[in-house]
Amino acid sequence: MKRRVAEKKPALASVERKLFLSFSLLALATMPGAKTAKADIAIFSDNFAGSSLNSAWQVLPGQGTYSLVGDLRYFNEGPLSSPTLWATTSLTLALAFTGLNWELDTKATYSLDWCTSGNSYTGPPVPNNSCSSGAQRPQVGVSFNPVTASDRSAFGGPGYAYFDRGTDAHYGDNRLFANFGSAYAPGLLNPADEAINNNVADGTYWYQFIRDGGTLTMNYSYDGTHYFTALSAPVPDPSSPTTSCS
Repeated sequence: MKRRVAEKKPALASVERKLFLSFSLLALATMPGAKTAKADIAIFSDNFAGSSLNSAWQVLPGQGTYSLVGDLRYFNEGPLSSPTLWATTSLTLALAFTGLNWELDTKATYSLDWCTSGNSYTGPPVPNNSCSSGAQRPQVGVSFNPVTASDRSAFGGPGYAYFDRGTDAHYGDNRLFANFGSAYAPGLLNPADEAINNNVADGTYWYQFIRDGGTLTMNYSYDGTHYFTALSAPVPDPSSPTTSCS
């Protein structure tokens, strides 16, 4: 995953199965201690090329692992694991930042098992309740409410904006959607990723979260150059600079 951010607060990333990430954050607003606004200033960027995680990241413990092998790889396999609500809390990587005007750019590559390990199914995502590996819902998102190791309830609240790449062979589910509060944008999956290939639901996507004062816009791309707007919606508290990316 690769991300760039400007003026933000906590950032977090969580997935079930495999997710590869890069991250950068652009500041489009006043930097801490500055008296005037500076546009298009990269305040954080991470391509995860090092042998250890940048100390700016927070590792919130839970089920799952991450590794650095030229990129950030997140792997989670097990029952009922989620950032919040489910029986087992999943591992989360978080980056905190603040600001009223910023842009966060990230790239995510997915590798999600369709059936259980050992299968080699290739074809359309039709329902199959005999081999399903279970529901998988990797999310890349931004929370406008605080997130801590002991309290991740913000992930289930109206102040959480996220892209969700979901699969579930039991229901024939293979999708990508965006959600922020009451705003919901389904049907974002790249047509090239609609089929299952050798038991894997995959795809590479570029995401943008852009805050302009009291409005958040979420964009997505299939090639990192041409972007489409998924949704645009008001932030819960337009005057609050606190933000979290996940």
